[in-house]
Amino acid sequence: MELTYEEVRRDRENRYIEKRKKTMENKSKLDVHFIELYIKKMYREDLSQYYLVTPGVTSRWRNNNVTFPDSRIHEFTFREGSNDIVELLKRIYK
Repeated sequence: MELTYEEVRRDRENRYIEKRKKTMENKSKLDVHFIELYIKKMYREDLSQYYLVTPGVTSRWRNNNVTFPDSRIHEFTFREGSNDIVELLKRIYK
């Protein structure tokens, strides 16, 4: 089965759109560094106090490129009532 030029072009365009979409999603995601900043500014606590874990755990989250657990992101979103970075920044600096 041979592909036509139009099929190849459409496939390439779809891959580009998906890649762009993923890039945009990653830019707006909460990460451990933003959550740490938010907690320090709002509560004057560190991650280990906020999540009730040992400092070694939070150190691994920050330094070893271990992904920050989704369950902790969900917990943060639930406790703070938002996962919108702009809204959370406005809370910090109002």
